[in-house]
Amino acid sequence: MSQSLRAEFRPEALGFGYPDPDAFVRSQDAVQKLNMVMVESSGGSSCRRSKVVIVVVVVVVAVAVVVVVVVALVVFVAVSMINGLKQWCGGSSCRSIVVIIIIIIVVVVAVVVVVVVVVVVVVVFKAAAIVVVAAAVIVVIEVVVKAAAAVVLVVVVVVVVVVVVVVVVVIVVVVVVVVIVVVVVVVVVVVVVAVVEMIIFV
Repeated sequence: MSQSLRAEFRPEALGFGYPDPDAFVRSQDAVQKLNMVMVESSGGSSCRRSKVVIVVVVVVVAVAVVVVVVVALVVFVAVSMINGLKQWCGGSSCRSIVVIIIIIIVVVVAVVVVVVVVVVVVVVFKAAAIVVVAAAVIVVIEVVVKAAAAVVLVVVVVVVVVVVVVVVVVIVVVVVVVVIVVVVVVVVVVVVVAVVEMIIFV
């Protein structure tokens, strides 16, 4: 660096008033040494590391607070919904619906928490291994979500089939009852007519 400064130094162009190029080079070296002393006095790399650690801790604490608040709100809403469903309906069907809602809420909360944690970890630490692990976790969560959706679909199909079967059975019972009533009415009418004819014509 001293050689390049010495080669590019032109006293008539810079106008610093130095008698020779070496004086300018020595002044620049002194400025650099002063900067190094100031950096070392402020802590240097250890000071920067401590600042990074403080920033990371603050970010992690803030994210943890946000996650806790979101989870608490979701749990409160879920409990309120479940209590409302318990008061609104009863029986095994109601319990199935409540279980499905609980599963969906748990899966959604887990996905949100994992995504937030993964984003924070990737942004703060920027580690390739963490990115790979996060991708694997996201794939697992996607599989769980698809499985939960399949379970919900199966439950809905079963409920629809049960409702259709019940409706068909009710229709069949009504038709049988109507046929029985019609037969009884016809038999009663025939008997009444026969009795009346016997009374009149005997």
